[in-house]
Amino acid sequence: MNPVPTQLSEFKGHIFLIEDDANLSASLVSSFEYLGYCVHAFSCAAEFFSCDLSSFSPAVIVSDVSLPGLSGIELQAKLIELDRLTPIIFISGECSVAESVSGMKQGAIEFLTKPFRRDDLINAIVWGIEMDRNYLKRICLKTDSMNLLEKLAPREREVFDLLVNGASNHEASGFLNISPETVKQYKKQIKQKLEMNSLSEFISLSKNST
Repeated sequence: MNPVPTQLSEFKGHIFLIEDDANLSASLVSSFEYLGYCVHAFSCAAEFFSCDLSSFSPAVIVSDVSLPGLSGIELQAKLIELDRLTPIIFISGECSVAESVSGMKQGAIEFLTKPFRRDDLINAIVWGIEMDRNYLKRICLKTDSMNLLEKLAPREREVFDLLVNGASNHEASGFLNISPETVKQYKKQIKQKLEMNSLSEFISLSKNST
């Protein structure tokens, strides 16, 4: 595994390459590093699973289908079982239609047959890295939103939830059995804690937290 990239371009992301053909692996590693990717190369699924994927982002997996031990399709299924959503690209010399269909159904973003065009693989990697980057942004936004909502006291959160679901001050007061003036006071406190001034900001925060 190569923890530090040696390339001519700026760092673009991590590539986990799982390929048991040593010559092809070395060639791909050289190409990827030249383009600015940090490459982590493995010869089988067992080696790959010894690495903590969560420590590297954004990332994409490039895996052969035919591997010693677990196949690429089985590796993909294991990743899904572990709730690891890193985008995966399959490369294959010999592959059945059933394997190809299974891989795509499980969420593979590309399935390339050897000999493949390097440009096709690079394009798939660029797409995968962007997918992972956007996914990580959504996760970070969700975490930030949830942390922000945790600032609210239980009754303030009840008022917040009613307001973002379209309840007026009067409707919220009736549902919670408190006065409209008290609802307005809670609303003021919520704005101060969240540092927000409008219902549209409340709604956006609520959507980002789910």
